[in-house]
Amino acid sequence: MIDSKDAAGIYDYSKLQTKDKYGVYFGGNFGKITIQAALGRQEKPVKKLLVVKDSFANSFVPFLIGHYDEIIMLDLRYFNDSISSLMHAEHPSDILVLYELSNFAQDMNFFKILK
Repeated sequence: MIDSKDAAGIYDYSKLQTKDKYGVYFGGNFGKITIQAALGRQEKPVKKLLVVKDSFANSFVPFLIGHYDEIIMLDLRYFNDSISSLMHAEHPSDILVLYELSNFAQDMNFFKILK
């Protein structure tokens, strides 16, 4: 199950007909996308991944779905809530910062991590 404002699934092939081909993944770029995986694992604790990312990371995240019970993806260009509050509420077991290098070097949104 994917929970975001407009994303209905992992792949939206209609986006291949648009200018932004990265929209094929999760329907586009959103501030926050939460993926609930149906792993059927009985073990505890739940494995939860927080991914701080740019749009290039959208193509990699589908490979992680089979390894986590829940994945929360944050795109700092569009996410304006408190990351600190989100982390306290969600308690991710792992955190991944995944950017294309030139975007990482130029991104002016990392100050949001301190919110």
